[in-house]
Amino acid sequence: MASDLIDVHSHVVPLGVFPRAHRDDGVPWVRRVADIAEVSLGPGAARRRVPATSWDLDKRLVWMNANGIDVQVLSPMPMLMSYGAAPREAVQMAGSVNSWIAEAVATHPTRFKGFGTVPLQDLDQALAMLRGFAETGLHGVQLGTNVAGTPITDESFRTLWETVADLNIPVLLHPVSPLAARWFPPGELTSHSAFPLEVGAAATALITSGTLARHPGLRVCATHGGGSVWTSLNRLDHFYRKRESVRNSLAEPPMRTASRLFVDCLTFSARAVAAHCDSVGAQTMMIGTDAPFVHDRPGWTVEEAGISSAEERAIRHETAETFLALEAA
Repeated sequence: MASDLIDVHSHVVPLGVFPRAHRDDGVPWVRRVADIAEVSLGPGAARRRVPATSWDLDKRLVWMNANGIDVQVLSPMPMLMSYGAAPREAVQMAGSVNSWIAEAVATHPTRFKGFGTVPLQDLDQALAMLRGFAETGLHGVQLGTNVAGTPITDESFRTLWETVADLNIPVLLHPVSPLAARWFPPGELTSHSAFPLEVGAAATALITSGTLARHPGLRVCATHGGGSVWTSLNRLDHFYRKRESVRNSLAEPPMRTASRLFVDCLTFSARAVAAHCDSVGAQTMMIGTDAPFVHDRPGWTVEEAGISSAEERAIRHETAETFLALEAA
């Protein structure tokens, strides 16, 4: 039986995996203080404080049940992808995080799916780790939008996308260390302001770089509603029709490429959800909560979008079943 609500975008902060206090640049440390955990990178004070539902699966299940979530995809808190760490430490961290997530899925196989991380600062190690995902019980991989400043669509990562496509692994594309952060004040305002720009730029680059066109079977979900990708896409589509130079630069019409790009509904706007359904279609949108960091009612933008019952059903679970290949499983 299909699940009625599948949440493809949520995060965990495993305890016992990271040092309780670490002073090497780029290496995460996690310290529990009662019912919260403090998280940071390298030296200095804690950057984030996260609730117990970040690591306590029983408490998370209580929250899921109270909010009507049948299945949730667990992925690491983006800070924990450790792209700024030394390669050896990044490999160890990724292995530990992935093992924790895989164990969570094995313990509650009907409620959780797991997306792991790979140490992209050492591409050979990352690819080797990806090739072993199926054996570990992980369902997909979370990739950051840039790796220590290098965009994830850079030519140096062509082999990464080829491997992901060959292995048929779904990708959760998530903002990390936004390149536009320098435009904004430090602190919480940066993530709220720069995340949509960062993921939008990365998603647009998947189109303009030809990555999605070269690999039409790729399943990539741009989190946070795809961010600013739709503004870029409408402009691209206009000039594709108007200018031969743009047509010559793209392998296919940009809207056709975009029709294969998945997004979550984390737009904070019911009108944005309705516009997505009108322009691209509900078959590319899924529920994403960003739990436990966003506390909104899951899927409220979908409920208030005024879309058809078929479209709402697609966003609540049918698109996610395709993205996660649950039918095949």
